[in-house]
Amino acid sequence: MLVPISRDAFAQAGREARSEAQAEGKGFFGRWGAQISAMLGYTQRFVAMDPDVILRGHPTSRVFDNADLVSIKLEQISDEDGNTSPSSLVLRTRRERLKVQLQAEPEGLAGTLRRVYGDRFRG
Repeated sequence: MLVPISRDAFAQAGREARSEAQAEGKGFFGRWGAQISAMLGYTQRFVAMDPDVILRGHPTSRVFDNADLVSIKLEQISDEDGNTSPSSLVLRTRRERLKVQLQAEPEGLAGTLRRVYGDRFRG
């Protein structure tokens, strides 16, 4: 399942965490750390959620049948100075090709995709 998440949703998660940290009496760095942790961990909340709940809350989500996935690829573009851009996840199904820009590549993503999809993953 692919769940589109807006910048506003990330920002809201950060604001909520910062407010909660402030209510707990944390100082500047405590609030800042809470904000960053909340924003970086935002997507993890979807892992434990029921797919039907996700679809109701995010009706533009895309669901793919595992058998329909032909290939999965992580792409990262480097410029002439060796700087890399955020990764893209390219999904090919029997019917379409979908390219999703990742804001940050989650740690261990390539290994997880390789374990789950085997030779369908081209990382």
